[in-house]
Amino acid sequence: MQERYAHKADPDEPGRWLVYDAKLLAAGGGLLVVERGLTEVGAKVVAQWFNDMNRGVPFVPPRV
Repeated sequence: MQERYAHKADPDEPGRWLVYDAKLLAAGGGLLVVERGLTEVGAKVVAQWFNDMNRGVPFVPPRV
């Protein structure tokens, strides 16, 4: 199963990453960027968070 959101290097900002709607892009709908200007690690975390929300996984903030 393909995840809805994915991340890749931002072609407009060298060294930065973006999160985009992968299913829309695969269906030929174009690139819909949902977040940009991130580090690679930040983009991975944000993409996973969006995918979890899409599956209905509740957000539980970390305890400090």
